[in-house]
Amino acid sequence: MQIVLLLQGLPEGKVRKKITDSFKKSIQFYVVYIIMGFKGPGTAVAVLEIKNEDRQKIKNSIQIDSKNVTVTVLPANLNDIYMFGISDETRKMFESPESVNHFVQLAIKEMKEVETENFFNNQNRLQDVKYDVQRTIDRPEYQVYSFGSRDQGLGLKNSDCDIFIDTGDMYNGNKLQSKEEQEILIKKLFNILKEHPVTFDELIFIPNARVPIIRFKHETTGLRCDISCRNGISIENTFLIRKYLDMDWRVKWVIIAVKLWAKQNDLIGFNKFTSYALLWMTLYVLMQADIVIPVAHLQQLYKGPKKKVAGWECGFCQGKINDIPKSKNTDSPYKLFQNFFYFYGQPNRTSFKDAVLCPLIGGEIRKESFEKLSLPPAFRSYVEIMKTQNEEEKEYFKLDCVLCIQDPLELSHNLTKFVDGAIMKRFKLLCTFSADHLDANSGAGVQ
Repeated sequence: MQIVLLLQGLPEGKVRKKITDSFKKSIQFYVVYIIMGFKGPGTAVAVLEIKNEDRQKIKNSIQIDSKNVTVTVLPANLNDIYMFGISDETRKMFESPESVNHFVQLAIKEMKEVETENFFNNQNRLQDVKYDVQRTIDRPEYQVYSFGSRDQGLGLKNSDCDIFIDTGDMYNGNKLQSKEEQEILIKKLFNILKEHPVTFDELIFIPNARVPIIRFKHETTGLRCDISCRNGISIENTFLIRKYLDMDWRVKWVIIAVKLWAKQNDLIGFNKFTSYALLWMTLYVLMQADIVIPVAHLQQLYKGPKKKVAGWECGFCQGKINDIPKSKNTDSPYKLFQNFFYFYGQPNRTSFKDAVLCPLIGGEIRKESFEKLSLPPAFRSYVEIMKTQNEEEKEYFKLDCVLCIQDPLELSHNLTKFVDGAIMKRFKLLCTFSADHLDANSGAGVQ
């Protein structure tokens, strides 16, 4: 049976995972799964799947880190669970289509300000970071690029900035691509930046990331930044995303609405979703509604010169593409926002376990097809790389995950491979709650 508990008086100032682990230890019976949703300081909602006979073992209070935590069993009605399960900010945003639009428009306004903001000598903050990195490294032959949400036009004032440094013939992935070579290169750059603490503060070398990075706070602008050096695939992806944002005005609206919702409900972070993954999950749903076309269709429309980055076809990302078809779907952005929750919140959906969602083709591919490399022509570059690369260089698409979303350019990359089972259960539950609530308050939708 499923039971929902309201926890009050939790220890404050601790990492949420530690609180969740402590709560699990305090329960004296078997739990099939647990989902924790934090609602504010000292308060959380726990959704548990337990045996029927263990219902009577639930106590009115428990001890967590020497603190007495009050436990209240909430009504099992879905709407009541919803009221406690999502954040107060989301409840406020979901009051009406107009309030959802209000939240989105505020974010759009902030994003425009981020794109156009002036800093020293009419340089925006992102350019100021790039200038300081280039000046500090003092190697004119090195190229400094930015990518990510700030370059996509989706950056908020507190968004991190992402930097790629091409140290020479690196952009296309022609050299120094191994993890060991990358660690050595990034370490050298780290040591250079470390000599300038007035500019680069809170400097951290992270060698164990999928791509080794340097993380720091840029003192002049206050921006938090990541530096990588592997190849330019992320820059190409940034250009590709801008193409999708330009296809239909509703695309940006829905992407922002999903991003706000995910941030409000603590779904973005370590072992959770990335903003980048949620963006492609949103675009995938919009492909189902024929708002935008799949990536492979864009590749077919592109008639310019080909370009490969790390073995992946990217020429179409920055190249001009004519005659991109306009959507005939007239749904409001509010309705399309609802569709995101309908799609990912379906309780009986089994394809998340058995298939890979592929924005490349706008459809699903069975996992066994990836295992056998029995894939459609659009996946030719993935098959070729898997068949020709040395075994130690191969990066197989990770299939043993609760959700598989394929990167549309770097086809061996599962964007959601680090999402754990509890977060996925909570994500689906929140999608169900959100779909029901938006449906109840849909009205005429946002025009």
